[in-house]
Amino acid sequence: MSQKSIGPAALRALAHPLRVRMLDQLAVRREATASMLARDLGESSGATSYHLRQLARHGLIDEVPGRGTAKERWWRPVPGGLTFDVGFLTDPATATAATALVGEVVRSRELRVRRWVDTAVRDWPREWIEASVQADANLRLAPAQLAALVAELQAVIDRYRNLPPGPGVAPVEVQLTAFPKPEPSPEPGPPPGPTFHAAPNSEVPPPPAPPRPDGPPAPDGPPVPDGSSAPDGSSAPGGRAEAPGGAP
Repeated sequence: MSQKSIGPAALRALAHPLRVRMLDQLAVRREATASMLARDLGESSGATSYHLRQLARHGLIDEVPGRGTAKERWWRPVPGGLTFDVGFLTDPATATAATALVGEVVRSRELRVRRWVDTAVRDWPREWIEASVQADANLRLAPAQLAALVAELQAVIDRYRNLPPGPGVAPVEVQLTAFPKPEPSPEPGPPPGPTFHAAPNSEVPPPPAPPRPDGPPAPDGPPVPDGSSAPDGSSAPGGRAEAPGGAP
């Protein structure tokens, strides 16, 4: 089932915290009145009635035909859900509303997950806890592959959405989020410039003994080429320079 794409005016109408919550709850109930949503969300029926009319005015919900009265109207979500052009996030005319809407949707989802985590053991039977899942996966995909993956997952969700209701059913929320991540930073490299140090398994000779007042000077260590030294300043036998990383 295809989603309904909304325009700038509808986007601005939806960018309101209570309206986002009302749409979420309407999706759970599938059909509801202003009074029912008011009880669910702890709001006044006057407030929910006003916001429902505004949502309907912009085509974001539908009135249930043949149900309700002039005083108590029934509403339902738009079939297939809602979406908007990603360009609204960068267009100066719509960026503020689009960013606010996305932020509110994300916060609302996080709150529902947190509510489940906080109340699952207390309020739900073990079979529901074992059937639920909190999982993520890290893949390496191209944009076309990610789009194909999302389409396949949506098709599976739609298949289960259309199952006939059976015994023991309850409202179930499936949150689907997939996005690219930055590549990890490379390992920090060695400091610039060559590093000279003693070759593996070699012994750095001790410094020569100080000369005796009445005797010949103490002998020097083994001769090395000019300019080769160990990190501590002592001579490296053979004057061998190793590449960073210790490769011989």
